[in-house]
Amino acid sequence: MAEEADTVLVQVDLTYRGLTSYSDKGFMESRDQPDSLETEIHKLTFSTHFRRPNFFRFEWCDSDREGVNVIWCDGKNAFAKYSYENKARHAETLRLAIAGATGVSSGTAYTISTLLMEDVGRRKLTDMRDSVYRGAEIVNGEDCHHLQDANRDRHIFISKSKSTILRIDEDYVIAAGSTEKALKSARSRSI
Repeated sequence: MAEEADTVLVQVDLTYRGLTSYSDKGFMESRDQPDSLETEIHKLTFSTHFRRPNFFRFEWCDSDREGVNVIWCDGKNAFAKYSYENKARHAETLRLAIAGATGVSSGTAYTISTLLMEDVGRRKLTDMRDSVYRGAEIVNGEDCHHLQDANRDRHIFISKSKSTILRIDEDYVIAAGSTEKALKSARSRSI
């Protein structure tokens, strides 16, 4: 089953690397007490726009804060504009702009950008090793591969027809004895 998962991940990596343009819209929800009915749900919406060689725009809005945040590259220069700032600021590189947005975007700035652009980051979702193929499932009406990261409680749902990531479910420890559940879901399309 690990071989089948690795084969799917290699195809996903090739797909994103081969796209001349890409866009998606999605959301990420997290719950601090996933098994409680009284848990507070934190929601973040995002969109990604990309065109080779390096035109990039990632925008997100956090339910806990007002305003829109955005990082982008016009092909040469990278910028960041956060909702709490009055104006955009120049970033030294697109890689640094994405790194700066990774924490405040709950990781969503990093997930797809690393698949699209080789020089953005070191660890990509497709670098998971010892993943387990859990079979096929329908997600958002689409037939998907279901992979589980053997090292973490992360489930990834990949479109069989497009080899793009449609959803990521993840549990992770945020403090001793406490877990947070995150659901990252993106409706993506390549143009």
